[in-house]
Amino acid sequence: MVMDKNIRDILKGDGLNLWNYIHDSDEIDSLNEKYANFHDSFVEKMEFYSGMSLTLDGSVSYTSMSILTGEEGLESDIYENASLLLLLSSLETPFKIILKFQGIVDFNYNFSHRTDNLLNEPILDFKGYRFHFKTNVFKVSSKTMAYKIII
Repeated sequence: MVMDKNIRDILKGDGLNLWNYIHDSDEIDSLNEKYANFHDSFVEKMEFYSGMSLTLDGSVSYTSMSILTGEEGLESDIYENASLLLLLSSLETPFKIILKFQGIVDFNYNFSHRTDNLLNEPILDFKGYRFHFKTNVFKVSSKTMAYKIII
């Protein structure tokens, strides 16, 4: 059952289903069409990784093992390792989707116990060499984006 697993556990059992990387506005349009423009979608799970860690001597380290790629290395910019995984469900489509944003430039999450996680008028687009996903619940901008369909 998906509810009992975190997103990384879901991805481990995914087998050969590779990430579909988005490169331009045409691919964004295709994804929006495939997932009904994220209409009546909701956030089932969200996992954010800052790319920072605290060493034993108390200093901050930006060198980290990327949970999403399995590659290790020191990045030139602090935000290169910042990643966001979103598991979305929809009342409009029979499948779930995982969105992966890497190289986070901006991320805001607006939690309120008075509202649900239903996304009102979500907008996913590609502008200025950045991917942007804006909703009433969150807003994220990143350098790269990919997705996987979960059936």
